[in-house]
Amino acid sequence: MPRRMPSYQAADLLWLLRVDFGGSPHYISTEPLTITRDDGTTIAYSGGLTEPAYSESLSRFTYSRDALTLAIEAIFDNLDLAEHRRRGFLLSNATCELAAVFRVAGTIQQTYEERIRVIDGWMSEPVYADPARPPGYVTFSINSNPYDVIGTFFKSTMRLTETSMDALITTGQPLSDESVDKVYPFVFGNPGVFFSATDSATSYTRGTPAYAINRTNISKEAQNVLIAGHHVGATEVRIRAGKLTAVTGLSVTNGFDKFRNPIAYVDVSSQSTAFKEKEEFWVTWYQTPTSSLPTRGLSAKNPFSTSGVVNGAGDLLIWACTLGDFKVDHGAWGAARDYLNAFRFSGYVNDPDTTVWEWIQEIAKMIPTLTIRNGPAGIYPIIQDLRSTTTGATSITAGPDFHRLGPVSLEGDQGDIVNTVVIEFAYNAQGEISQSYVVIGEPDETEPERFSSLHAAASISRYGIREKSIEAPFIYDRSTAALVAEATVQIHGQIPETVEYKAGIAYSYLMLGDQVALTDSELYLTDQICTVCERAWDGDGWVIKLLIEDDPARDPRYS
Repeated sequence: MPRRMPSYQAADLLWLLRVDFGGSPHYISTEPLTITRDDGTTIAYSGGLTEPAYSESLSRFTYSRDALTLAIEAIFDNLDLAEHRRRGFLLSNATCELAAVFRVAGTIQQTYEERIRVIDGWMSEPVYADPARPPGYVTFSINSNPYDVIGTFFKSTMRLTETSMDALITTGQPLSDESVDKVYPFVFGNPGVFFSATDSATSYTRGTPAYAINRTNISKEAQNVLIAGHHVGATEVRIRAGKLTAVTGLSVTNGFDKFRNPIAYVDVSSQSTAFKEKEEFWVTWYQTPTSSLPTRGLSAKNPFSTSGVVNGAGDLLIWACTLGDFKVDHGAWGAARDYLNAFRFSGYVNDPDTTVWEWIQEIAKMIPTLTIRNGPAGIYPIIQDLRSTTTGATSITAGPDFHRLGPVSLEGDQGDIVNTVVIEFAYNAQGEISQSYVVIGEPDETEPERFSSLHAAASISRYGIREKSIEAPFIYDRSTAALVAEATVQIHGQIPETVEYKAGIAYSYLMLGDQVALTDSELYLTDQICTVCERAWDGDGWVIKLLIEDDPARDPRYS
């Protein structure tokens, strides 16, 4: 996440712009200044930068792929941009960075290496050579959108072909016709296994597709079946061919294809009767509850652990981030990892056109409290921890240096209320039909899948039943389904409010997503938990917008 700005009681905020083009860096700031490097050398900034209208906002906690952009107006000293362009230096290839430093009593408080980086990216839509302006005048936007360069999830060689499978194809056992050009599935978690509240037992369904690699020429009996395009932790799986009875206890082999792509497959040559069906097979990654076979059912191995399956959202998202051609703020993801891992997902991906970012979105959108943003250090998570209390929040009391700018506004109306949520999960991958569900809303002891909460009860008493159904094909874990349902009601079960404050320079440290315990006697608020959802620099301080969410389980009534 962006580096937190420091707090000073009396300081000036100076903006620094670095633009690299034509093989040279150019340094411009809002005032002429010289800044010292850690090694004692200095960098001189000319004063041609117009103070940027820097602002950033946070949508109400939903996954995001917003590009980070900022409009810039600057004059490059002793540089004719039109001449520079004609020499072959393309402004569209220029890279930019906007940063800030603080000056207290005439002394800059940061070295160049300690500058607070705000945004970096490339120059977008530059406008130059204005006849009414100096030759070095230019306006443009800094565009920091990492998603434009993200590739697909799968390599082009990760497909079933005679070449890729040549080690398993023998004379008389050619590549299975229906499997030609199928993409190796990526499998995570324990798809196909779920707990049925109605039956009070573990149940199984078709979790992921598998493909016959080769068949005998005459009887068309499958010999080997591909189950994953990577190595897996499972020693055994359960496979069902078409409508036939599932076969359990099938041993898994981790190997490689012709292109050294890791694969996992099952030798089913001894299952001739059950595996004649000329169609896709379906795998259940079941977990046998015995200490002697602890690795059964485990699909993709967890790269962040010596044992176990990768199904926690924190581990999944961190791992997925490493696959993209974009910067990742690993420190920020590491800090959020434990919280995110409470959400456990299972499933598969086998669409060759799926991009890394699209898959990240599919996981992230199931976590109501998560927003993904882009910053100078790369993409990072912002968590609205619904368990926030005053202990973990910054206490602020309204006063001269933090005063209200306007009225309190409601964000949304009753049409946005959700207080009864049905999560349909544990999907049969063949028919894409949910096998189980949970409901949060009004209590009903006769329905084991239903539960309630203080947030649901309070919202229903205010607004009546407002129901929403959510399809969750990546959830097989009942506790995760319940967690998603509860978080959805906590966030959408009431109408939040927003209010803007003018904050002095001392509040520069506040960042998007920060929790504030606000005391404002004019609004009859005492230690009210709020979230910073917008901040903007207006030249001599910050305009801070706070999101106030009335939590009946946490916030006392005024008396």
